[in-house]
Amino acid sequence: TLDEAMRRLETCGTEENKRALLRHGAKLPLFGVSATNLRKLKREIGVDPALAEELWKTGIPDARHLAIFVADAKTTPVKTLDGWVATIDYYFLADQFVRDLVAKSPFADNCLKWTRSLQEWPGRAGYMLLATLLDNGERLNEARLRGFIRSIEAEIHASRNRVKDAMLHALVAIGCYVPSLRGEVILATRNIGAVEVDHGQTKCRTPDVIAEIKAYLRNNPE
Repeated sequence: TLDEAMRRLETCGTEENKRALLRHGAKLPLFGVSATNLRKLKREIGVDPALAEELWKTGIPDARHLAIFVADAKTTPVKTLDGWVATIDYYFLADQFVRDLVAKSPFADNCLKWTRSLQEWPGRAGYMLLATLLDNGERLNEARLRGFIRSIEAEIHASRNRVKDAMLHALVAIGCYVPSLRGEVILATRNIGAVEVDHGQTKCRTPDVIAEIKAYLRNNPE
């Protein structure tokens, strides 16, 4: 039940994990549950869409991370995904939402519309989804990807802080996994120039698109 899940989350929380999550943008109230303990709870609970909805509605970050794990990626409707992304309030949650739920959904392609959002977290989720799908081996239409490259080049400097970071991740993914567009990615990156992203008190770094593409090619010669 929701009450049981919340009690377990509270029991698993630590002050150290709470401080780490706060550095990554999570808001109070917060238990501070580690990813390891979240996965343990996931194995105990299994897939439970109804519980996932209840956990998400609490608004508590740990509960929302668990909700992502116990939701059914194959059946969660686009309406629910749209509703959830609209209430995300920090990048770490947006990234897990994309990686562990949306990218596994049969509706993932539809969710790329989030790249057009002017809001920071849906916008980030959209571009991180694009990068994640390519990382996972999905083949996307080249004309569509070329449109993303052009949009990023034109809009990145005016975009929200964490959206800029996600846009660069998307360029890295296109440049690595779509050889026919690699030259366009490199040219766009040079045209963009330096991109400033505020990573707060975390150790995260802004992607160096060209350097990461070169590193990928060294490790994966074609």
